[in-house]
Order: sequence, then C-alpha cells, then structure tokens
Amino acid sequence: MRKILLFTLAMIAGSTLSFADDEVYELVTDANSLAAGDEVIITYLSSSTYYAMGAKSSSQTYYRTGTAVTVSSNTITLPTTDTTVSRFTLGGSSGAWTFYSETNTAGYLTRVSSGFGLTYYLSTTTATSDNNKVAVTINSGAATLNFNAGGTTNRYLTYSTYFNVTGTSNSNIRLFKKKIVVDAPTFSVAAGEYNEVQSVTLSSTTAGAAIYYTTDGSTPTTSSTQYTEAINVGEGTTTIKAIAVLNGVSSEVASATYVVTIPKEAFYLVTDASQLAANDTVIFVYGTNGRAMGGQYAEGNRACVGVTIVGDSIVVGTNDASVARLRLGGSASAYTFQVVGDTERFLFNSGADGYLDMQATAGNYAKATIAVASDGNATVTFASEGSNNLLAHYLDPDAGPGGDDVTPPIVGAPRKAPVAGSSVVECFTFINAIDEKAGYHAIQIYKP
Repeated sequence: MRKILLFTLAMIAGSTLSFADDEVYELVTDANSLAAGDEVIITYLSSSTYYAMGAKSSSQTYYRTGTAVTVSSNTITLPTTDTTVSRFTLGGSSGAWTFYSETNTAGYLTRVSSGFGLTYYLSTTTATSDNNKVAVTINSGAATLNFNAGGTTNRYLTYSTYFNVTGTSNSNIRLFKKKIVVDAPTFSVAAGEYNEVQSVTLSSTTAGAAIYYTTDGSTPTTSSTQYTEAINVGEGTTTIKAIAVLNGVSSEVASATYVVTIPKEAFYLVTDASQLAANDTVIFVYGTNGRAMGGQYAEGNRACVGVTIVGDSIVVGTNDASVARLRLGGSASAYTFQVVGDTERFLFNSGADGYLDMQATAGNYAKATIAVASDGNATVTFASEGSNNLLAHYLDPDAGPGGDDVTPPIVGAPRKAPVAGSSVVECFTFINAIDEKAGYHAIQIYKP
C-alpha cells in the first residue's frame, strides 16, 4: 500500500515532468540565441504568475487572451494537444522578427493604428509589413517587443487582462523557445556478427535532421562524413557511430559494431587435364588480367569479374555470386558446363555463327574438349552449330570490346551491357578456328 501511495504522489508531482507527447519551452535569456524557424511562446509575468498568449479575445476582437501556465526551472511544459497557448514561428532576422502562428487566429502578430477609438491595438494579418516586424531585446530574461521596428513610432507588447500594444515599454514580457530534441539515428541492420557484406542505412525520426557518422570508432561531429547513402560494411570489425543534428542541436551518439566474417573457398590452378573429372566445380579465369567468368548478358556471352590470383590459387567468398561456378559433366572428350545453382542450364555454342549462351539441355553444342598446357593455360573447344558446323569455336576471354585482343568476336555475337558487378564490358565469348589468335590460350581453369 505504501508503494502504491508513493507512486501516486510521484504521478501527481509529475505535472512538471516531461513525457514523450509533451513540448518543452525554455526561457530565452539572450536575443542572439533566436533564429528564424524557432518556435516560441510569448508570456507575461505578473507577480509570480505567467500568462501565455493565446487566441484572439472573444470580447475584445483586437486583443489576445492570456492563459496561466506553470513555469518550473525556467521551462514551460505543454502537451502537444494543448490549443490554448499560441505557438509562434519566428521569421525575418534580428531587429525585424515576425511572429507567425498557424493556429489561434492564424497569421502574423501586427500593430494596427486605428479602430474602435483606439490609437493602437494588437491584431493578426496574413501579410508582412513594418507594422508586424518586431525588434526584440532581452536582459536577464526580461524581453521587450517593439512593433514597427525601425519606424518613427515605438509600440510595445504589454499585458493587462489581454495582450495588447502600448507606447510604454514593458519588461515583464518573457519569451520561451521550444527545446529541440533530436532523436539519435537508428540503424537498419542490428549490430552483430554476419557472414556477408552488410548495407546499413541510417535514419532519424527528427524531421529535417542531418546525420553525420564515423566508421573508425571516433565520436562524430558536424565535421564528420555526412550520411547520404547506405554504408557498405565489409569484412572485419566496423563500428559505426552517428549523430543527428538539427538547428545546431545534436542528438546522442548512436553506435553499432559489425563483425563480418565472409566464408571463403580456395580454387587452385589446373595444370593437367587429367586433374579434371565429372562433378568437379570449376571457374574460368582470364589469367593475364585476373578476370573470372561472371554473369551472363541479356543475350549471349559472359561478363568478367576481377579476382586476385595469389600464386596458383584464388580465394572467393562462398556467398560471392558474381563469379560463375561451373559443374563439369560428361567426360574428357565431351565435357559440359552447368552453372552451379541453376539445375536447368548449360553453357553452349549458339547461333548460326556461334556465340556463348545457355540452354536447358546438354546437347551436342554444349559439349567441349579441354586441353591444358603445363603452364596452366587451357584451350576449351566447343562443337559448332548452324552454317559454321565444320568449324570449331574456342572459348576466348580476350575478344570483343572488353578484351585486349584486336580480333573481333564471332560475327553475330551480341553487344550487351554486362550484368551488375562486372568489371568490363563483354569478356568471355567465342573465336572460330579460322582466326588463329593466341587469346583463347590465356584461359585458366581453377578447381577447389
């Protein structure tokens, strides 16, 4: 029972606390801290009671009401649902501010010079003029709001039952500025251990906030890299730290550490055709330039992907789908090459003039012989299809626009852009038996 009572008392005292759906306004003690875009409320201090400016008065059309508000430690806390207190957005610049409210008689606060027998009174307008440009001076929290800034007649905001303007300055006015709370960035990928490269996007629920980040573990500042696109987190340990910043206010630092360990498999150079057998998984490499056969074009031929050759081996990530793995079928006199992961298709020699493509069956034109020299350079010879069926066609990694060989690819070979991730345009294609060039001898075969 005692715990319940204490909790209840705490909730009662909580009227001065700030909850997630509250807005907190802090006393402005220096006019230089004001900036265009700030959201402020205007108050009047009478003895120990603060009155915040509200809507247009129902009884005095050209004045505005005052609503008693609680000030604690120079702050005012209001529910976001509160409609009795007018929030004003500052416009203009120092010496000539404008106060605009979307609610509670929308428009700019302005001084009007005639009406109802009054010389001056407070109103609102949808247009800016000298009459609603306000010079603001603040001394130890006491604010003076002078309408018709720069004009010959000074009119000051005051309060007596209602907010109005008068010819005498009043130091009991107080401005409170909305405290900007910037939410720390969040990460699209949770911190942790992964076995492939991660693409991490950053976001903040604070509208308009800019995000700055570091990847070396240091604390980010506005001088750090500004976030504009997803961050690729590669192999190793990477700590991303980020802040969100709005109007010079920074969020807390958000941090996430990623440990990426990419499983790898090693492929070794084949130096003798007898090392090959059905069901082997191989990759074709253009050894001179370190390019492995990659994905297929929209029509025919294969793209290239850069790889690193160390001695007689290549290490490839097991999740790296950019390098084509081929499963050998058939036998030494008629091997077939089935793309691993695709149970339907085989490399084959297609078209009347022959070009590299894929088909669903291991027909005659998907069969090839393999010869491997002692230095590891291989020659892969496919059977021919169509009108050139008396000619052999050699797999060539060096022909076409992407290669160094001046020999053009087979007549009729399509010109297509490579798939995403390819390092060059067109690489693996065919060259026929008449073109006795050395390019096709540069193929190397690697197997686990």
